[in-house]
Amino acid sequence: GGGGGGGGGAGGGKRKSSKLTVERPANISDGLAEVQKVAEERTWELADDVAAVLGEEMQSLERRQKEQQRSMAHTQESLQGLRQMIYKLNGTCDEVGGLSRRLTYGQDTQERPMSNSEMPEEDDEPMPDPAAVRASL
Repeated sequence: GGGGGGGGGAGGGKRKSSKLTVERPANISDGLAEVQKVAEERTWELADDVAAVLGEEMQSLERRQKEQQRSMAHTQESLQGLRQMIYKLNGTCDEVGGLSRRLTYGQDTQERPMSNSEMPEEDDEPMPDPAAVRASL
């Protein structure tokens, strides 16, 4: 009987056409060989398609990762700037508090000038009550 090239083998190249002409095989082994050949071709086509999709997804993920790294670096720089501004604000508040204590102390002593030795130390005196300071303003 003539199998007619039905058992050609796995190395026969890829067939991109999805249209198959199916003839009735001469015997079971020729039929099994044809099924195996079609299955291998479809498997290779599917593997190629999956590889292409995965490659595109990996490139997309890499782009997103780089963008996130840039964003994180920008956020870190912004936070560093904010930290510096907070330190400056803290220093300004300390200065304003010191001036406010001097003014309050000066009013209590009929506004006589004070020497540095008469200046209250921050740790020696308790802070004045904020409500009392607001009321005096």
